[in-house]
Amino acid sequence: MSVVEDVRKAVQDFLAPELRAVTARLDAIDSRLTAQDKVLAAQEKTAEARQSEMLSRIAAQDKTAEARQSEMLSRIAAQDKTAEARHNEILARIEGLKYSFEIDKRIEKLENRKPS
Repeated sequence: MSVVEDVRKAVQDFLAPELRAVTARLDAIDSRLTAQDKVLAAQEKTAEARQSEMLSRIAAQDKTAEARQSEMLSRIAAQDKTAEARHNEILARIEGLKYSFEIDKRIEKLENRKPS
């Protein structure tokens, strides 16, 4: 036999079965990775759906909170107006009382001046 034929036979007898075994292992690994990719893709879709749901819930709660805040601010503004009106009313009454006391003092002074 020639050297080329000897090498060919050696390759076919020893290396070819090993290459087939390596190829089979690589195919098995590839199929496992493909299955894992499918699982991960499904989990990613599930996570995205949950995230979308949570974001929509947060947006709804945010709108509710904004509505409540707006309502509270309008109530506070109304209470502020009421308090200011009452304050002005009290100030007017105090001024009226002050004027009344001044008149009472003047009358008292006049009465004290007159001989009876």
